[in-house]
Amino acid sequence: MNSAITDAVIKIEAAGNIVVVNTFSGMANAIAVCCDALSHDLIVGSVAGDDTIIIIARSAEAADDLNSRIKEIIRGQ
Repeated sequence: MNSAITDAVIKIEAAGNIVVVNTFSGMANAIAVCCDALSHDLIVGSVAGDDTIIIIARSAEAADDLNSRIKEIIRGQ
């Protein structure tokens, strides 16, 4: 799961209680499943297109936490 996120995510950004994840084309659905599994208690739901995922977090704080967790995975921490 970590390598899928590391290899496919281009950009991630939190805004309010929403996290937007940009991926390489065709990878968003697979990465959305991985993100949902990371912090299920923080996530209300997610919607994935071809190269973009919108994750709805329970709060702005939860979105920031999720954003940080995904960025840590990308950096290999």
